[in-house]
Amino acid sequence: MSNAKPTVTFQDVIEFLYSKATKEERQSVSRTLSILRDDDIQSAKMEFKVGDKVKFEPRKRNFPRVVYGVVTQKNIKTIHVRPEHGGREWKVTASLLERDDRPAK
Repeated sequence: MSNAKPTVTFQDVIEFLYSKATKEERQSVSRTLSILRDDDIQSAKMEFKVGDKVKFEPRKRNFPRVVYGVVTQKNIKTIHVRPEHGGREWKVTASLLERDDRPAK
């Protein structure tokens, strides 16, 4: 007898959700994914504090450069970043931020 567990692929899960899952099962999956996403956001937010130097790549079109700045405020869903070269303050999802590890000038 083999002790191997059956392999379930992502495609199997999607097919089940579309063809066989009840409304309640789909809602349960949705709630679970929402909780996991919120946990990821909280974990990412905990990595930064006001005053930290950070960088991020904006998701806006025609904005090809990396923005470097300082964390000025932490909200429930976003972190405020003041760009080092001036301009408007950005509200950024914590998962997009990275530490700015450039040497100090």
